[in-house]
Amino acid sequence: MNKRIAAVTATACMLFASVMIPAVSAEGTTDIGAQNQVKAVAYSDALDKLDYKGIRVGGLSGLTWDKTADSYVAQSDNHGSDESRVWFLGKDLHNPSITRDPVTFTDVNGTPYNGNTTDNEGIAVLPDGDFAISSEGIPPAGRNQAEHPTIRIFDANGRQKGELEVPQLFDINTPKGQASHNLTLEGLSLSPTGHELVSAMEGTLKSDVYQNRSDARRFLVYRDDVTGKAGQWTLVKQVGFHTVPGLDISDIVLDSEDSLYVLQRSWNSETGNKVALSYVSGLNSAPDVSGVANLNDPKNASEFVKSRQIGELDKLPDLGASAKPGAHQANPLMDNYEGLVITNLDQLATPDASWHRGDGEYKAAISIISDDNYSATQTTRILDVEAEPFRKSAAGFDDSASGRLSQYVTALGRNDRLDYWSANGFSDGTGTSEPIAFGGLSSTAYNRKLGQYVSAMDNHGTDVARLWLLGNDLDKAAPTGSIVLTDENGTPYNGETTDDEGLGVLPNGDFLLTSEGHPNAAEGEHEQPKIRIFGIDGRQKDELPVSTSTAGDRPCTTRAWKR
Repeated sequence: MNKRIAAVTATACMLFASVMIPAVSAEGTTDIGAQNQVKAVAYSDALDKLDYKGIRVGGLSGLTWDKTADSYVAQSDNHGSDESRVWFLGKDLHNPSITRDPVTFTDVNGTPYNGNTTDNEGIAVLPDGDFAISSEGIPPAGRNQAEHPTIRIFDANGRQKGELEVPQLFDINTPKGQASHNLTLEGLSLSPTGHELVSAMEGTLKSDVYQNRSDARRFLVYRDDVTGKAGQWTLVKQVGFHTVPGLDISDIVLDSEDSLYVLQRSWNSETGNKVALSYVSGLNSAPDVSGVANLNDPKNASEFVKSRQIGELDKLPDLGASAKPGAHQANPLMDNYEGLVITNLDQLATPDASWHRGDGEYKAAISIISDDNYSATQTTRILDVEAEPFRKSAAGFDDSASGRLSQYVTALGRNDRLDYWSANGFSDGTGTSEPIAFGGLSSTAYNRKLGQYVSAMDNHGTDVARLWLLGNDLDKAAPTGSIVLTDENGTPYNGETTDDEGLGVLPNGDFLLTSEGHPNAAEGEHEQPKIRIFGIDGRQKDELPVSTSTAGDRPCTTRAWKR
């Protein structure tokens, strides 16, 4: 995995953020037919029924890159009393091999987990080399036995060192639990930045079924930058996702903090495995569905993240592969695919023409691994595919385009609801205070810690300077409250003391605001533009140094910094 550094340029006149935006084409529907956007490249059965120092290699579920070990890794699924392990597959998944002894996962006391005590499915390697492992529960659990799906953190040697919060809603056979045995936390992926961890439900919660419709799934989104210290993972929201009808999620892989690929599959005894790949975008802006009782209820149709199916893997050419006797696979290339990893993420940092599609997009090179369930009729196989879309390539600004139209922007919708509060002011609904003047919104940013969009307020006389909270969906934006901005002593700023314009949100939730100076400055009066940092409570915490130059008749500043 490559670490991406987002460079932000702040100016006292404006605040800019440079981001990579996942390309989402208008083409492709759930029934994609001939528009399959996934291409089969190669496969390898080198790991199938392999014996390593007397240990059977099999049941591989979950696949990712371990930067610390300089190797791809896959973990073994449950298998009776066999210890839970992670296997190191080397750097080339076209020719995989076991390159070193596996790591055994143990509890905090050093007792190994095994197939009777945990059902490990998803795997991610954290920036410090620790493993994050999702477990569906206890494989041999009885019909009514309580189970608690987990996301555990293990150090590089396999000893457990922590566990993430999983809501009780995801428990099995408990008063609040709505999950089903062997259908819980199947997928797990870490963003390339290392700050976002997402787990995906394999099946539907019982409470999310509506009139036999059961294609709703939930993602659990965790971040380690909302507490101010890396490695302190906090559950920030749940996100709703529609699966391809009839299929369950087997794994996910993030290609950014805002987008991911979702692997789904099903099986029947006549035609074998059906396997699909979907692409999700807009994860950050997707609504939090933690409080939604039934996702499949039609009234909640707008609560899902944007996604589209891009591939039907069972419709791909079989590449000459063969299935095991008794497998009954309509396409012999198919099997129980349960893990995937993007193998060309580094192309974002160092563009390679071989992966460039020619229109500003890159193809994703994805390797997918199958879990043979230690069965004689199944195969441990790695399938290499190319998938679209990937990411828009970054391009320098073309000076020749200045002053002329180079591309069109499509308007997707509008929301004039905020005009009501501009005309009437904002009231807390208690009737005990006068409405607060609402308006002059100059810029907007999303604060993950608050789970809301926030807008800065331009200067307005003696009105107190505020940040307005607008909820988590700008299509339905409405003020939910405000944060008063004060200096370090707690004295509020107002429209006569600052002219706030640009707004950004730092990883820990603090706010970064640029000010043009004093709104009421007389002609010829010296003004000093500011770049201030405010805590989430609105109190000023710091101020960035500003080098002042002359831009026309206004001072301006430019300061480059890295996050």
